[in-house]
Amino acid sequence: MKRLSLLLLLCLAQSAMAEHVKNINPNYSEGSNRKVEKLNQATEVLRDPPLALDKIKQTITDAGDTNKPSSPPSPIKDPTQINGSFNDALRRLSTNRSGNQSANKLPEISLSAKTYSEDGKNTSAILSINDKLYFIKPGGGFSFMQDNEIYQVQVESIDLHSVRIRLLPMNEILILR
Repeated sequence: MKRLSLLLLLCLAQSAMAEHVKNINPNYSEGSNRKVEKLNQATEVLRDPPLALDKIKQTITDAGDTNKPSSPPSPIKDPTQINGSFNDALRRLSTNRSGNQSANKLPEISLSAKTYSEDGKNTSAILSINDKLYFIKPGGGFSFMQDNEIYQVQVESIDLHSVRIRLLPMNEILILR
């Protein structure tokens, strides 16, 4: 009996000494009027199902309008073709490394293979430059390095009897047959 009364006394003393927290729920505290207003708005929407559906439809249409592009997307460019900014970077790099243009030595370039069609769809060629093969099409181009110099080859045209290329940085036009 002593143990039970001692346990009861200990429980009462602990609850009397414990720290009491007034507002456990922050939504209903006096300082959070905005949260209570938002909660009231949310419960108002939930009480009226047609109003909830109208708000959901409006949200979906608003989200759909913002995701639509104002203009059609641009076509995807061929990643194997060199763009203008890369060409500029190559020119700057090659002109910085070479003091004079006469010091450039022309690489060994030969025509290994060529296909030609009248409509131009399947026209292509294979160039051999310093024992490496490069596949080209009309209007295309590529770059290579020789003796710490960056050279760029631009394909001018591929016709029945020849392939015409421009070799940069020397800006020379070569006709390969």
